Amino acid sequence: MSQETNKVGISIAVLIIVIILIIVGVFVFYKKPVNGPGDFEVAKYLELNQEEMNESQQKLFAQVKESLAVDSSDNDAILSLANLHYTMNKYQTSIEILNYLDQQRPNDTIILQNLATNYWDMKDYKNAEAMYFKILENNILWMEAYQQLGDLYRFNLLPANDKFPQTIEQARAADVTKQYEKPLLQKLAFYYRYAEDYDKAIELFEEYLEKYPDQDNIRKELEEIKELNKE
Repeated sequence: MSQETNKVGISIAVLIIVIILIIVGVFVFYKKPVNGPGDFEVAKYLELNQEEMNESQQKLFAQVKESLAVDSSDNDAILSLANLHYTMNKYQTSIEILNYLDQQRPNDTIILQNLATNYWDMKDYKNAEAMYFKILENNILWMEAYQQLGDLYRFNLLPANDKFPQTIEQARAADVTKQYEKPLLQKLAFYYRYAEDYDKAIELFEEYLEKYPDQDNIRKELEEIKELNKE
């Protein structure tokens, strides 16, 4: 009888130890930094003042907290958290979150686009430019990047960069169906127009009008450039 009692006692003790180990493991899992390495702690970025939020921001915040309570490594929820920081004009913390996500999902176009947008709104145009070029290294036909880069040079937020027309020419070669030929050629022509390389701009606008003749605004632009080129 005592042997049976001892066996039962040992079994109970082993069961208790297993339960304790499981509890400790769960506790450690939820306390560790999200997705392991580095000093990224999601809880830090959840410390937001809800009184500063509008109704839609509060709703998003509640959804993010609920998702992260279930899975603290939910990168989609963490991306939503970065977007929440952005909408609250907390650009630096939004960038910190996005940089973490960039490590988890390298070269993700949406993450890089969001980083570029944060830098742009901070007037850190050089880093914004770098993010747009990084997008194009992996997704050369992402038109939004060309639009934003073109605006950087058009409005003199940054000096002209030879990498831009070079990348557009690579994109034109990669665009075998010519789906994006029209916007790419237009952006290239305008780049040279605002870089004051009028000869090249005239050449490209004339090429554009040969392909797309019913563009009165471009024809007017071409005439203006020809006048500027006489000065």
